[in-house]
Amino acid sequence: MNEFKQVLKNNVSELIALQEQCQNTDVKCAQSILNTILWMKEINEDIEGGIIPSSYDNILINSFDILSPMMDVIRQNISNNAIENIANLDNFFLSQITANIDSYHFYKSLGFAQENTVVVGANGCGKTTLANTLQKSLNVKDGIVIPAQKLLIIPTFSSTPNYAATAERYNQYQREILDDKQTFNASKDDDLPWNVTKQYGSEFRYVLAALYSERMARRNKFCDAYERGERPSEQQLHSVLDRTAGIWNFLIEHRTLQCDDSNNLILTDDTVKEAYPAFQMSDGERIILYLALIPQYFFL
Repeated sequence: MNEFKQVLKNNVSELIALQEQCQNTDVKCAQSILNTILWMKEINEDIEGGIIPSSYDNILINSFDILSPMMDVIRQNISNNAIENIANLDNFFLSQITANIDSYHFYKSLGFAQENTVVVGANGCGKTTLANTLQKSLNVKDGIVIPAQKLLIIPTFSSTPNYAATAERYNQYQREILDDKQTFNASKDDDLPWNVTKQYGSEFRYVLAALYSERMARRNKFCDAYERGERPSEQQLHSVLDRTAGIWNFLIEHRTLQCDDSNNLILTDDTVKEAYPAFQMSDGERIILYLALIPQYFFL
């Protein structure tokens, strides 16, 4: 955060100097600049007041990605003695800066989401639009917009996926915003929106591939440490998938969810002691598994 504070300070000084230059030359200063100056001063006061948690650092830094191209345009106009073009900045940057500022104020009103936050509202009131706006305006890289519409198909894997590859694909998937406001011609048998359907059906694929591979990588690391004569703790062995299964088992008492020797999820019915693969879960059980994957401090 110290590095960010210095960048913040430098940008504020540069923008204030530009504002004064506009005033001295009777050039209208762009609203984008004025709004950004006020926003930066507010953030600096919030940092000094200690109300911004460290968990928000990356989101805050990401929200300032737009400043770099804006500052480049400003410097270019100044170097070309074309300060009168500064007023045109609003055509390119004002809407995005306004969205970033509004998003910051929204998170600030929530105490920067330091605990799980649930937004409840009527159908069509804008919950998904709000989440998508926050994701885009803050350039959030670690959040998922979970639409109410679901196609939760649990995949099976013939082998454990590579951890680095699945983690990268999962991170990429998180940044994709699903556009399901589409339609199709019902008079044609083959006019279904297949891309959206495929995206809905692939959600568990990306999530579980990352979880399976993270679990195997953690166990390999544990075994390697043991072979080197170290004494790794049992806690180091517990993966995100193991913790998720623990939550699921706490909520559903008559069945047990666990990974078999092939690293696939299986269910055991405690009443008859019969095991079956996870893809045979009921709709409700799949939804519980999906929601159990939500981490701490999540905006839902």
